[in-house]
This record gives sequence, C-alpha cells and structure tokens, in this order.
Amino acid sequence: MKDETLGASPTGDADSSFRPLYSYYVLSLLTLTAVLNVVDRQILGIFLIQIKTEFGLQDSQLGVLTGPVFSVIFVSMTLPIAIIADRTSRKNVIAICTMFFSMMTALCGMAASFWQLCLARFGVGIGEAGTLPAGTSILTDLFPPERRARAMAVQSTGVNIGLLVSYFAGGMIADAYGWRTGFLIAGAPGVLLSILFFTTVRENRASHSAAGEKNSVSFTEAFRHMWAIPAFRWITAGSALVVWSMSAMFAFTPLFLAQTHGLSASRVGFILAFYCGVLGMIATLTAGALADRLGKRSWAMTMLVPTISYGITVPFVLIFYLAPGFELSIIAGAIPLMMAMTYGAPTYALAQTMAPPHMRSQAAAILITAGYLIGAALGPLIVGAASDALGPVGGKRSMGYALTLVALSNIGAAFCYWRAYRVLKAEEQPVTA
Repeated sequence: MKDETLGASPTGDADSSFRPLYSYYVLSLLTLTAVLNVVDRQILGIFLIQIKTEFGLQDSQLGVLTGPVFSVIFVSMTLPIAIIADRTSRKNVIAICTMFFSMMTALCGMAASFWQLCLARFGVGIGEAGTLPAGTSILTDLFPPERRARAMAVQSTGVNIGLLVSYFAGGMIADAYGWRTGFLIAGAPGVLLSILFFTTVRENRASHSAAGEKNSVSFTEAFRHMWAIPAFRWITAGSALVVWSMSAMFAFTPLFLAQTHGLSASRVGFILAFYCGVLGMIATLTAGALADRLGKRSWAMTMLVPTISYGITVPFVLIFYLAPGFELSIIAGAIPLMMAMTYGAPTYALAQTMAPPHMRSQAAAILITAGYLIGAALGPLIVGAASDALGPVGGKRSMGYALTLVALSNIGAAFCYWRAYRVLKAEEQPVTA
C-alpha cells in the first residue's frame, strides 16, 4: 500500500514505547465505556413493548424514538466533539461525555410523555457522540499496527457485552419493576467510570511534529484528505449499510419476538443476550484476530472479513423473520445477530491506519456520521413505517416482514467491503510492521 494512502507512515505512528499493562488498562476502561454506551442506547429496545402500551404508540412512532430522535443529534455532535478531541484532551472529552449520557439515561426513566422521552434521548445522543472517536484515537496511539485490530475488536466487544446486559438484565428488570426503573439503574454506573477516566488515564497522544505535520486541522481538510482515498469511501458506505441493518435489528427484534411469538420480556432478553452478547462477542473477537492475521499479508485482505460475514447472513435473516415456526426462526436468527458487530475491528483499524495522527478522531467521526446519519436514523424509521403499512395484511407478523429489509442492507454492505478489497488489492505493496 502506498504511504500516502495509509497516512503518515506504514506503521501508523503508534506510540513507540508500547506499555502492555497501562495500554490494556486503558483498553479495559474504553471497553467499559462502550458497554455503558450500548446499554444506555439499546436498553430502550427491550422496553418498547411496555412503552408502546403505556403511551399508546404506533410502530412508526417507535421508529422515530429509536431512530432519528437519537441519531440526528448523535450525528450532529459527533464531528464537533471529534474536532475538540483532536485538539485537546481526549480522555477528558470521554469522561465528560460519559457523565452526561449516563445522567440523561436516568432522566429517560422519569419521562411523563412520549415527547419528554424523546427529549431525554436527545441528551443521550449528545453524550454518546463523544466517546468512540476519541477512544479509537487513543487506542491507535497505544497499540502498534500488528495489535491494533485485536485491540479494537476487544473495544467492539463492549457492544456485545452491552447488548447482553441490555437484553438480559433489562428483560428481567422490565418484568419485575418496569421500564422506568430500568433506565434509572442503567444510568448509574457511568458516573464512577467518568471519575476513573478523569483521575487515572493520561493523555498519550503520539508525536507527529517530527514529520512536519500540523497539530490540528479543520474538518474540511480532514474530510478532503480521507475522502480522496477510494478505499475509505467504500468502507464508509459499507459501515453505513451495516449500521442500517444493525440498528433496525437491535431496535425491533425484541418487539418482533414479543408480538410474533408471544415471548415475555425476560425470555426475549435471555435469547438476545446469548446471541448478541455471548456468540456475538466470540464472533467480534474472531473477526479482529483474523483481520490482524490477514493484515500482516496485506491491508486489502482485512476487508474480506466483513465481506464474508455480512454476505452469509442474508438467507438467515429471511428465515429468521419469515419462518412460521418459532424453533426454525430462532435457530436461524443466531447468524445475523452474532455477526452484527464483525465490521467494527477491521473497518476502524484500517481507517485509523489510513489517517494521519492529527486526523484520527475525525476519521472515526466520518465513519460514525455516515453510519448514524444514513443507518441508525433511517433503519428503525423505515422498518417501523413499513410495519405500520403492512399491518392491515400482515397482522402480528408485520414487523417480521418489515425486518426482512435488513437482508438488502447486508447485501449492499458485503458489496461495498468487496469493492474496498479490490481497490486496496490493486494499489497495495507488501505490508511491513
């Protein structure tokens, strides 16, 4: 791969003094941040049936609540906060944002109406916008290229663990105490984690002044630099389509299982916790390890991981949401749910390697913005609207019919990652660590 494609240097400008103990400590905190990020965002899904009943909502309104209400503000704040993170203390940005989204999650449990709940979700979106870009940038400075995808895979397992907690604990709390108590409990741990970031994490930004690079750039400059890389354009499109399908699945699969198969919240939570949490964690870690192994041969081959993982989900998505019997449906559902986060490690590791050190938070923010502006905002919204439209003919199975749109999104994602592989393959030179 040409150096100008991969950023400032083939090695990605990682901190030359790799300190395993401290690096893995920070990785553990960032993974916990990802856990709370996902819990506070996704626990809403397990509560939807109770919220729908209490406020008398339509599926399209639930689509608004799980999609654009969160995603629009999340996207709007991701880039400004990423620019701040690139120019100031990344660990302080993460600490402040974690404190804020945790407090707003607790406020969700106090909402007295649909619109108050929407307002609180706006606040959750503001806080969560600042954690991933800054955290990804920190990991890139702490871990050398040959360890980077695995480190980001560990961070990505925070999504799987967060889903496990959201679905399993959220389901039990919903059945025992109701959705309001669930939000209050979910918001509490972030306060402690925020304090740990403030007091124990050091700013460890890699030095790039020797290479004559700027300490900061505008978003316009960063966007132009990254968008000029063809492979980055393809992985951005691929990640947007993955987030489209992932957001729709995570938002509405609990409601689908409850309405179509008559499951309680706790039983839905147990099934999804096992699939998304336990099996998903294994798949995510495997994807990161495989991407690191393939990356030693060529950066292009790392893109085969998401190409294959999303390509194979397509028939299983259709069986999951269309099978008439519960047993066949639930067996098929394991594949798309466990593969949902396998894009994260290879995508973000490659993007961070492409980006110069002073653009890394913004490079991650571009991926996140595309994912949430196109994916998380539209996925639940379109699926919810489709479910309402199909209601007169589909009845209780209308949500399942609407969720088959996930298969189309995964086909598109697999194609985009395949194109990234082809572009990188055509340009590559031997990769050296």
